[in-house]
Amino acid sequence: GVSLIITVDCGTSAVEAVEYAGSLGIDVIVTDHHEVGEALSPAYVIVNPKKPGCPYPFKGLAGVGVAFKFAEALVHAA
Repeated sequence: GVSLIITVDCGTSAVEAVEYAGSLGIDVIVTDHHEVGEALSPAYVIVNPKKPGCPYPFKGLAGVGVAFKFAEALVHAA
């Protein structure tokens, strides 16, 4: 079965969807670039340069760029 979902360009504020995934035993890693709303989704990790406190300097990075930087980090960590 599925145990992990990695989003691309969505999910920062998807509280209900991420909670539903969690209720099914699925972890969610969010990669996104959209403005942060009032509530953050309860994802395992949120990778978003616009998330408050994020030290990444390029706040205007598009969603594809966020996903690429995430994939690049995974390769370097392996």
